[in-house]
Amino acid sequence: MRLRSFALAMMFAALALPLPALAQSSIDDVAADINAYWVGQFAAAGVPYAAPAVKDVDGPTDTPCGTISPDVGPGAFCGGNDTIYLVPAFFDPNDPQGNFALYTVLAHEWGHHVQLELNIGGESKWRELQADCLAGAYLHDAENRGVIGAGMVTQAVGMTAQAGDLSFLPTDGAAHGSPAERGISLMNGYNNGPQGCGVL
Repeated sequence: MRLRSFALAMMFAALALPLPALAQSSIDDVAADINAYWVGQFAAAGVPYAAPAVKDVDGPTDTPCGTISPDVGPGAFCGGNDTIYLVPAFFDPNDPQGNFALYTVLAHEWGHHVQLELNIGGESKWRELQADCLAGAYLHDAENRGVIGAGMVTQAVGMTAQAGDLSFLPTDGAAHGSPAERGISLMNGYNNGPQGCGVL
């Protein structure tokens, strides 16, 4: 099973977007909030749930899915050990853009964990788009609770869309989807919740 990595383009796109300021959150804070959301969703559906591991990457790191290094991108998920790997250097603690990118990237990678919990297997563009959708479901809830600022989801859509696959890349295998597909998928989750993504 390969590592599922959030494209570097997302981070470059984030740097170009004007984002409103919000309080900086640690990786542990964001992970705890995302996990609490999914604990509630699985409990409401009567489905067992366990949290993934979340590990920092500050150098080449061996995983059951291969080696991940900081230059791969800000985040990746390995189903072989149900672990989300994040590169803290991508999330500047003094930059609100880096802070919101943390929410967006971690919510996407958590979507792959949700897929693993529900035995949704395989590697396909559809699974990547579903992870975007699941991220959108969480971001809507976080916005409603005031965890992220109003309008931040619009920025998340832009970041996610700009990290879409270029038109000449293959559309199967590890492809993430076109910019339009990724933006639409995130908004589907935002508007319709996990059920709109085909889960729970």
